[in-house]
Amino acid sequence: MPESLFAALGNDVRLSIVGLLVKGERCLCEIAPHFHQDPSVICRHLQILERAGVVLSRRDGQRIFYRLADHRTVKLLETALDIVEHPSRARAVGPKAPKEDK
Repeated sequence: MPESLFAALGNDVRLSIVGLLVKGERCLCEIAPHFHQDPSVICRHLQILERAGVVLSRRDGQRIFYRLADHRTVKLLETALDIVEHPSRARAVGPKAPKEDK
């Protein structure tokens, strides 16, 4: 459901985790040092991302590795960032939207 996806991505720490995972699969021991929080808190953030379908995990011995579940997540975040950083690029949608000049 879209609301669980957006809720999972609506947190600075989880967005930063996704940013780290864009570079490839990482274990918690590689992710946690990037944050000033206890690793157990980072683990909970990863669980939220996993329940929302943003990340996948796999166990290898004692370590759990995480990776992005879908490349489209990156495109979604790039689009969101573009909307925020470049509001002048906005185009109205709907029947009363002005037609673009060609």
